[in-house]
Amino acid sequence: MNKRRIVIVAALLSSAAALVAAAIGFSVATIDGADGPTLAFGAALGFGAMAITSLIVLYLVDQRRSAARLREVQRDVRRNSDELRSTLRHLRQPLDAASKAVSRPMLDRRLADTSFQLYRQLEARYVLERLLEPVRPLPPLRGWALSPDIAVELVERVLARKARRILETGSGVSTLLFALAIQKSGGDGRVVAVEHDEQWAQHTRRLLEHHGCSDVAEVIHAPLAHVHVDGDPYDWYQSEQLAAIPADIDLLLIDGPPASTGPRSRFPALPLLRHTLAPDARVFLDDAKRDDEQAIVGEWIERFGAEMVAMHRHEKGSAELRIVRTAW
Repeated sequence: MNKRRIVIVAALLSSAAALVAAAIGFSVATIDGADGPTLAFGAALGFGAMAITSLIVLYLVDQRRSAARLREVQRDVRRNSDELRSTLRHLRQPLDAASKAVSRPMLDRRLADTSFQLYRQLEARYVLERLLEPVRPLPPLRGWALSPDIAVELVERVLARKARRILETGSGVSTLLFALAIQKSGGDGRVVAVEHDEQWAQHTRRLLEHHGCSDVAEVIHAPLAHVHVDGDPYDWYQSEQLAAIPADIDLLLIDGPPASTGPRSRFPALPLLRHTLAPDARVFLDDAKRDDEQAIVGEWIERFGAEMVAMHRHEKGSAELRIVRTAW
């Protein structure tokens, strides 16, 4: 109850007391004797005292309720403040750790490395355009697509006629680059791309047609299926579609399936495609900076007689291996 309500109630009680006292005084005034006025005055005082007492009681009750509400608000404020301090403390910990871990020289070095990588990719993109001289602009090269620096490495091999029969797992811009390089170097080679996503396979085919080089390239749609390699399960391209891959492949680019397919998703490439490889064939594994790909390279060397040629410092890392024998 607020002060305005207290005043209104007190006024009503006082008015009621005054009316009652007036009524009693009027009634007593008609009574004979000297006690009439005294009784009327006493009644008025009694009702006035009742009104004042009610006012005091209402005020005390309101003060008690206000104090209780104030204590409740203070409790809420303290609780919210504690929660806010706890949240800020949790947020500050990783920021403090990061600020300690990343010093100014380290940040400058990272920015310099990033700038250098961007420059390398722009430079490699320019080199690709000069090497291939495409009639139409090349699609974007970054993200899931092959990075420009490894693309230059592979295109130069095709232009130098060191690779004529090319197989790649995964399709896209890399398929187009291989096809353009084959055309420019004589047109007597062929690239075959294996793609698990049907829509993306269609996209790559349209890309090849758009650039007028679908005659030297083929995209095989091979959905992923469960396979076992030495007892370990993997999701890999369906074997029925892989039967169409020609033999004597001299360059194998492994850029699929995606890492999201599962752990070591690209491991089956060498065990299941080795029958297609020519003697002294070269195998390029993209994304070789990742832990899974590095473990895969180690197993291929140990178990399948592959020989490490180079770990190229491309943007995403690439491992180049040489197949020294085709029978294991």
